[in-house]
Amino acid sequence: MQTAMNGLSASQGNVPLNIEVEAVSGGGDFTLDISGKTFDPLSSCHVRYNGTADTLTIRNTNGSNCSIISAPFGGSIELFTEVTITITVQDATDLSDIENARVYLLADAGGDLTEGTLIVSALTNSSGVVTFSFDYSSNQPVVGYARKGTSSPLYIEGTISGTITSEGMDQTVLLIPDE
Repeated sequence: MQTAMNGLSASQGNVPLNIEVEAVSGGGDFTLDISGKTFDPLSSCHVRYNGTADTLTIRNTNGSNCSIISAPFGGSIELFTEVTITITVQDATDLSDIENARVYLLADAGGDLTEGTLIVSALTNSSGVVTFSFDYSSNQPVVGYARKGTSSPLYIEGTISGTITSEGMDQTVLLIPDE
């Protein structure tokens, strides 16, 4: 099915139904990525899932804008759009980038994810950046921290608080030296 999805034209016109997806042989939940496809907002339905019990997860990637979905036969569809999260960690005194700082980001209350769900735990690169893709379905509040306390130079932990939106999230965290 993914191969067929990849073979579709980049522009999906104003038609009653753009894509119809049958259930997987033998049943079971599955995921399809819609990559680089634009859908006409006047179409009646972008994707219809014909499964009777399982879940089809659709991921919009590379600028795809699928938004009108239907599962009329008892199955369900979950729709996500890939967004980019970028956390930059810098020294508060001179704004230099901090390499190998731990960025820890958790879901906060008020979004689709359960409060406390780990979103990322990663070290910053040489530019002081952690960047990753997130499957967005609705605004997701987040909390977390950035810290560097294992090797010199050491820093006091800095907090992260914000919301992942349909535009993603781009945040800078300033850490105070602790040496």
